Amino acid sequence: MAKRYSTPGPRSIYPTICTSLPVAGCSLPAQLLFDRLITQADDQGRLVGDPRSVRATCMPLVEEATPETVEGWLVELAEQGLILRYGAPGRQYVQIAGWWEHQGSMRRAYGSRYPSPEGWIDHSYGTPGSGGDPPQSAANCGEVRPNLTEPNRTLPNLTEPDSNRTLPDPLRSGMES
Repeated sequence: MAKRYSTPGPRSIYPTICTSLPVAGCSLPAQLLFDRLITQADDQGRLVGDPRSVRATCMPLVEEATPETVEGWLVELAEQGLILRYGAPGRQYVQIAGWWEHQGSMRRAYGSRYPSPEGWIDHSYGTPGSGGDPPQSAANCGEVRPNLTEPNRTLPNLTEPDSNRTLPDPLRSGMES
């Protein structure tokens, strides 16, 4: 059976997180929670946002993490613009803001089992029936990606060597006088 929805998987945390002013504006526990939200989010950057669920998913062994403290950390992250908190009938959700800016290099992106925030554009690529194209730009994601399928755009062929180019022989260089 083909996979329909994404699950947490390997995620990228860029070194710039160390000098991010919005991240630095949060307490250390909130920063730790943010890192763990990234690792537990689905391919669309989304997960259940109820503080009890976030605690169970992201911080099950952290004694200081109670539903009340997790709620406070989620508020901090939302105030800094790092996450979007939203609701759908009967559920709370978290969307990591700027998800595609940092996770756009994923080889596959499956759809989310959770609804998207209003105005958010989901991306699916590398999945059956998606055509395999990388995600295109979305105004609310802050991501700009070139359209590699434009008919006038040519890309270099990286699989065949250029026959007109000769490479220096590293063993002979410096030996000739």
